[in-house]
Amino acid sequence: MGKRRWVRISAGGVILAVVLLLVGFSIQLRRERASVTSRVDSPPVVAPSPIVGSDVGGVTSQSRTTAPPEPFSAVAAPNVPPAPAPYDLHGPSPDLLELDAVITRQLPPGQVEALSEWVSGGGGERWLLTRWEGWYHDVGVADELLAACGAEWTGVRAGRLQSAHLDDDRTLQVSFLEGGRVVGTLRLHWLAPRANGGRQDTLHPPRVAIIIDDMGMNVDIARRLADIPAALTFSVFPFASRSVETAALLRERRRYVMLHLPMEPHGYPEIDPGPGALLVDMTDVRCVQLLDSALEAFPGIAGINNHMGSRLTEDEHKMTLVMRFLAARSRPHFFVDSRTSAASVAYETACREHVAALQRDVFLDNIRDPQYITAQLEKLLAIAGLRRTAVGIGHPYPETVAALARLPELCERAGVEVVPVNELLPAAE
Repeated sequence: MGKRRWVRISAGGVILAVVLLLVGFSIQLRRERASVTSRVDSPPVVAPSPIVGSDVGGVTSQSRTTAPPEPFSAVAAPNVPPAPAPYDLHGPSPDLLELDAVITRQLPPGQVEALSEWVSGGGGERWLLTRWEGWYHDVGVADELLAACGAEWTGVRAGRLQSAHLDDDRTLQVSFLEGGRVVGTLRLHWLAPRANGGRQDTLHPPRVAIIIDDMGMNVDIARRLADIPAALTFSVFPFASRSVETAALLRERRRYVMLHLPMEPHGYPEIDPGPGALLVDMTDVRCVQLLDSALEAFPGIAGINNHMGSRLTEDEHKMTLVMRFLAARSRPHFFVDSRTSAASVAYETACREHVAALQRDVFLDNIRDPQYITAQLEKLLAIAGLRRTAVGIGHPYPETVAALARLPELCERAGVEVVPVNELLPAAE
């Protein structure tokens, strides 16, 4: 009997201790949140991000600190106490704001935007991921910014690791880690030079072309895409099972149609580009025969872009062959480099061979998530706002259809017009 009573008393003590711990934790949490809020609210100037609006893609616009435009010096870095501050539950981590200020000083206003979102990790925990999205026109800008971030981060936040690399699309990515978790990332995106040497088109608002690749396999999704009230461009496989039917439907809906030409990727034949693909080891005669057959399958098509082709578009001989064939045809043809490889020479070769050409700026749906695709659409519109034109490429995924349903609203808010891809071609000299 005494043993049972002791067990009851022990259980009651445990419960009481847990309650006291929870009360104490709640009081401490309120104090920390109040302290963090006062620090987050203290930056002198804030500017909302124009790239990603609230409730877009699970990413909310966050204000960023700004500083007077003055040359950055690593020696002049702000003297910040080394102890990490607790994270605000609804905003960027206060200990990342100093790095945000460095980025702002290094790049012109409006060229870099701060975003933040909650990310779930293993075991159910959640932590804050802060990203900076920006653009650069030459590698020197990326190098200087990386050096500035490195000096700032290692000097102020000793013990945190930094990794950096340029990906295949010449995007600079810097990751800031704490305890193995990513607490901040910087992504700077390369802006390719304009084909017309940088002359600004002042006769039109900023314009984008959005090409939907891989058409010709599913007529139903083609119909859904054609119902979107925007001047999308559609690129159709030459020899897919429903290509002819798909092209006829899109033309009936007055949508611009071009040819999606399969080309050899790295990893072939394990990675199969499909029937009619141009291959590096093919004879020149065979390549020309396949290209001619693909164009003849859709009379009237004037534009081409590559499907896959990460290996073939790196081959200068084969790309010269393709462009000279296009230049010699009786009617003008143009080429859009999908840039499936950072080493592609397709765009440069087309320009050299006097073939009108464009190149892709943003892949919209390399992650098949409507929220991510919406954010990519807004990035595309932001690039157009900076450079007057931009080209995006997507695919006939249900997630892409869902995101594109918001395109008219996004364009109206950004003041950008969607046009068929041929309307972005450089004017003939």
